[in-house]
This record gives sequence, C-alpha cells and structure tokens, in this order.
Amino acid sequence: MDDCSDRMTQIDIDDSLKPIRARFISALVERQAEIVASIEAAMKTPEQEAVELQRIEAILHKIAGTAGTLGFADLGDRAHVIESCILTTRLADRNYTADLWSDILDWVEMSMDVLERAA
Repeated sequence: MDDCSDRMTQIDIDDSLKPIRARFISALVERQAEIVASIEAAMKTPEQEAVELQRIEAILHKIAGTAGTLGFADLGDRAHVIESCILTTRLADRNYTADLWSDILDWVEMSMDVLERAA
C-alpha cells in the first residue's frame, strides 16, 4: 500500500471505532461509580473489604482489556497493574494495604481526567 492508502485505512479504522469508543466512555462512567461505591462500602464495613476489592478487580480487568485498543492505553495499563496487585494480594492471603487503596483512588482520578477530556 502507498502512504495515501495507509492513511485512508487508518481513518476508516478510527471512524469505525468511534461508536465503540463512545460506548466505552459511557461504560467507564458506570464502572467508575461502581468502584467508588465499592470503596465506600469497604470503608464503612471493613469485613467487606475483600469482597469489594474483588469487585474492583473484576471491573478493572474489563477496563484493562479494552482501554488500550480504544486509545486509552495509560488508563488500561494502570488498571491492569492495580488489578494484578489486588489479585496477587488476594491469592497470597495477605492484608490489603493503604497504598493499594490509594492506587485505586488515583486510578479513579485518572479516569475522571479521561472522561473530562472525552466530553
């Protein structure tokens, strides 16, 4: 292919991803709210911490799997790192740390920035 065809193909791909990207943004709003609700529930009822972190882990897993493809690589990469930390801590049967909660809150802020830019 020549340069012109390559550019046209990229434009076609970008255009075809617009509706998928819009659905991702819409889902991100919902998933962000679910994460915040899980954080609040875990803070209110510490014995629910493991359950809420598992919920957050599942949500981050979904985001990590699609974010990069849709142009949100940093958000997806960070979601994957936190998801892995939650999983590792859970499988090792270790206590969750304040740093982990801080990382999750940082991710929520990062997702807010993404939503702001996408608006």
